Amino acid sequence: MSLLAAVCGVVPTEGGVFMRNDPLVSAEMPSKFECFQDGCNFMVRADSDDEVVHLVQEHAQFTHDLTLDDETIAAEIEHG
Repeated sequence: MSLLAAVCGVVPTEGGVFMRNDPLVSAEMPSKFECFQDGCNFMVRADSDDEVVHLVQEHAQFTHDLTLDDETIAAEIEHG
């Protein structure tokens, strides 16, 4: 089990997309973020912006060796 799965309740799926590991949670969550790095297919949806920020920071650090601040991520979160 990965660190993300253990700590955040997410699991990897095809194409590098991560979703909450909870069958009761709808795929239509209010907060969504897609990685802006070329060639990266990471996308996350979550119940809150705070959860998205946390998951994106983990992804950026472990996948791209980047450190992103909360405001940078929050500016790119889509709501729907």
